[in-house]
Amino acid sequence: MGRISMGTRDELLEAAAARYGCATRTEKGRILTDFAEIAGYQAQAC
Repeated sequence: MGRISMGTRDELLEAAAARYGCATRTEKGRILTDFAEIAGYQAQAC
């Protein structure tokens, strides 16, 4: 996937943050995975 603009990334982050606050542990993982995929980030395990 190509790069997205900073404005689009900020909108995605704001939407994800709103969902993340009231999500279960399983849903939080899915939200982060989806955001990373859409925003073009790579999720890394520690």
